Amino acid sequence: MEEECALNFEQYEKLKGTPIRYGQAIQLMHHNSHKFLVYDLNHVSDYETDNLKISLKTEYSEESCFRILPCYSYQQESQGNIYDDDTV
Repeated sequence: MEEECALNFEQYEKLKGTPIRYGQAIQLMHHNSHKFLVYDLNHVSDYETDNLKISLKTEYSEESCFRILPCYSYQQESQGNIYDDDTV
């Protein structure tokens, strides 16, 4: 586990400050608590039953990896960066 954490931190340092690209795997960390945003495949949201439940957890897991996918024809996964105009 320590080796995986070291590899994750090394990857973080390498990618820090680079633009996020469509299709790239990302992890979202809460700034104050340093916990990862994770999704739960076995539970739905308390407020929107069409969506999965999300929470904050201290440990890394496969459920803390997210991908931002393009939803419009002008946004292509291979094209590149995500800009402020593309986010809601």
